[in-house]
Amino acid sequence: MIVYAETSPRLVREAAGIDTGALREAAALFRAFGEDYHERNLEEGFLFPELRRSAAMPAIRSTPC
Repeated sequence: MIVYAETSPRLVREAAGIDTGALREAAALFRAFGEDYHERNLEEGFLFPELRRSAAMPAIRSTPC
């Protein structure tokens, strides 16, 4: 998120000065970790099943994956 926060204003000011290949690689890395690994493997694999079994989270418990 820091990369995007720092890069966004620079894209508006001087788009030609940004290495779009490096920015694309950073986005792919974030997606691989943030979505593929963290969300699918950790949250959906471990966290959500526990919350569904818990009476503390009835909304999640009744929501299909």
